[in-house]
Order: sequence, then structure tokens, then C-alpha cells
Amino acid sequence: MSELLGLAGPALILASELNPWLFATGAVIIGLLSGLIGAALARAIILKGREDRTEVADAARAASIFVFVFFAAIGVIVAVGVTSRDSLRPFPRSCCRTHLTCSRPD
Repeated sequence: MSELLGLAGPALILASELNPWLFATGAVIIGLLSGLIGAALARAIILKGREDRTEVADAARAASIFVFVFFAAIGVIVAVGVTSRDSLRPFPRSCCRTHLTCSRPD
């Protein structure tokens, strides 16, 4: 394929070869866009045929906010992981420590 395009090497560009800030910006933008699309889909699926019920509308609003925040947080975590890997190294250990202390029977 690279011969057809006149490239000397492979045409695949790895994430490690890109500017990390460019990759991080893309991760945040993709997270936000995925959150917007996911939130709209969740709201539409939950409200389908039940638009007149206020409790369903409230549940759809809450679910769509959760989906948006989830995808936005994933985008931010990926961006932090790309730009500063050392800042995420203690994260799994602290999550396990918190989970184990909270779930220990007395």
C-alpha cells in the first residue's frame, strides 16, 4: 500500500509518534462527542413512547447525564494517561486499597 502512495515506510502512524498533546486533545474531543451522542441515544431510547410521563422523563435525563459524564471522564483519563503516565500509576493501587477497606467485615 505504501508503494502505491509513494511512501518509503509503512503508512501506519502510531500514537507514540504523534505529539502527545495533539493525541490528548483528540481523546477529550472524542470523549465529549461520544458523550453527546450516547446521551441523546439513551434519552431517546428511554423516552420512546413514554414522553407524557414525568418520572420517565426525569429518569431519561439522569441516564443521559450519566452517559455523558462517563464518556467525558474516559476521554479525560485517556488524555492524562497519554500526557503524563506517571500520574496514573498509583490510581489502581489506591482504588484497590479504598475498595478493600470499605468492603472489609468488622
